[in-house]
Parts: sequence; C-alpha cells; structure tokens
Amino acid sequence: MRQAFAGGKVEFFGQSADLAEPARFDAWLQKFKQTKWVVYAKPPFGGPEEVLKYLARYTHSVAISSSRLVSMENGRVTFRWRDSRHSNRSTL
Repeated sequence: MRQAFAGGKVEFFGQSADLAEPARFDAWLQKFKQTKWVVYAKPPFGGPEEVLKYLARYTHSVAISSSRLVSMENGRVTFRWRDSRHSNRSTL
C-alpha cells in the first residue's frame, strides 16, 4: 500500500479524502500492522475461456447488462459505464 501510495496509484474521495495527506495515510496504515492477516488466494483462471465464462455470469445482472456491451473484436470486449465521480457521464 505504501508503494502504491508513493507512486500516486491510490486516490481518496469523500470521507476518506484526508488520507491523501501522507502523515494521515501512514497513521491509518499503522492500525493494520497489528492485525493478523489470513490470506486466501484462489488459483488463477484457467485461461481466456474461463475468464469469459466468469464474466458471462454477470452480463444479465446490474453490473454489466447486455445493453452496456458495445463490441467484441480482436479478443477485446468494450462496454459502456457511467463515471459517477464526474457527473455520471457515459464512457466507453
């Protein structure tokens, strides 16, 4: 987390915005050093077909409805999404 924060790859919004300040972020992380973490990591997907099967389960749900799917060309899937942080503008 510290590396991502230092590299500018972590953003904070709303009630968490004050964590963008390095001293506050560091103090916040200190709490988690005292927690015993148990990590469960699943094996990686079995390849592109398995990834598509996984994503296919979500095409008829709120997350990615069929109406949001734009195209599938050259192994790439394009879909529309709304950027809620920037006036809900529609994006590809």
